[in-house]
Amino acid sequence: MVTVYNVADFFIDLAQGNENDTITNMRVNKLVYYAQAWFLARHNAPLFNEEIEAWEYGPVIPALYQKYKGYGKNNIEYVSDDYSTSIFSEEENRNIFINLFNSL
Repeated sequence: MVTVYNVADFFIDLAQGNENDTITNMRVNKLVYYAQAWFLARHNAPLFNEEIEAWEYGPVIPALYQKYKGYGKNNIEYVSDDYSTSIFSEEENRNIFINLFNSL
């Protein structure tokens, strides 16, 4: 099982590949939320174990929010040092997550 940080790094990495795109704390939390929902529906199992809460402006994973809150409304610029693109080995998952990213 991957961690919420692996999923967030995947989306941050996608944003870094496009200089016209940004990824904020709010956006990464929403993307990770939708990735969890998609994975649950598709595989009947969670993608990650961290809790998701309903906050005023949308779904939030508190641990993820805490990690990136220093960015405020600014672009998150860096992935974790231990991030690897191989964490998502299934091509189907990569494509779905890329489609999620492009839609939000």
